[in-house]
Amino acid sequence: MNIIGTLLIIFCGVILNAKTVLIVSILPQQTFLKKIAKDKIDITVMIKPGISPHSYEPKPSQMIAISKATVYLSIGVEIEDIWLKRLKSQNKKLEFIDISKDVSKIGILEHIIL
Repeated sequence: MNIIGTLLIIFCGVILNAKTVLIVSILPQQTFLKKIAKDKIDITVMIKPGISPHSYEPKPSQMIAISKATVYLSIGVEIEDIWLKRLKSQNKKLEFIDISKDVSKIGILEHIIL
């Protein structure tokens, strides 16, 4: 599924007045989604600022959110390779959508102006 499919899921929830529960990996994803759907969705961010992705362990509150979520929007960060399989077992109905698919990543050094 792509970004358009993701947006359809979110907007269907908005139309039906049901809050869609989404899980995202990093904070910028939450910021983007809140601009689109306002308060019509609940979003749980897995890797919050200040947390090292190398030693990350989900908190119990995050695991509860996963059990209630409809969609996990992955973005291709390294930690997802380790945790997505485990999270799938937490919620068999949870749909995983890779929103980084077909997106070209730009290295940060390419944008430094000296």
